[in-house]
Amino acid sequence: NMTLYGNAVTSTAQYKFGTASLALDETGDYVTLPSTSFVPFGTGNFTIECFVRFAASTVGNGQGLFQLSNGYLNSTTRGPAAGADNATGRWTIYYGTSILTHGSIVPSTDTWYHVAYVRNSGTTKLYVDGTEILSVSDSTDYTDTYLTIGGWYTTDYLLNGYLDEFRISHVARYTSNFTPSTEAFPDKGQ
Repeated sequence: NMTLYGNAVTSTAQYKFGTASLALDETGDYVTLPSTSFVPFGTGNFTIECFVRFAASTVGNGQGLFQLSNGYLNSTTRGPAAGADNATGRWTIYYGTSILTHGSIVPSTDTWYHVAYVRNSGTTKLYVDGTEILSVSDSTDYTDTYLTIGGWYTTDYLLNGYLDEFRISHVARYTSNFTPSTEAFPDKGQ
């Protein structure tokens, strides 16, 4: 069961698949999963992925897609987390207590992106639309269980846009460049 904050709501204004997506407007909107039911990743492989559509520029307006930490939006720099850097607006990830920002790629507004944060055999990669754009060695033992969707770090860095098809897997679904799904993820069995 998810908890929605602010005026986070499903909206038919934009969607990648189906008839609606999660709409967030950067003013107190985010979603959490119960920390007591989240199974930690430990040192294993995993994938966190979603489709995102930014409704406002990320330059000078950092926006988090998700963060797993030791509390919800508690100013602790921890990962896994993905989003756009506050100063440059570029794609950024947190892995453990470290940060990695792309040298030049800034997401555009009003464009759907498939984003996949994948750890496979001690290497974490960020894929955007199936293309690897960040890669780093990552042997972190992820024991945290507080997952925030639609933001990271604090409520100053919430998403202004839409999320669709958010999925967490305890396997590395992608190990090289790939073609993102052209249909909704199955409810079960994958």
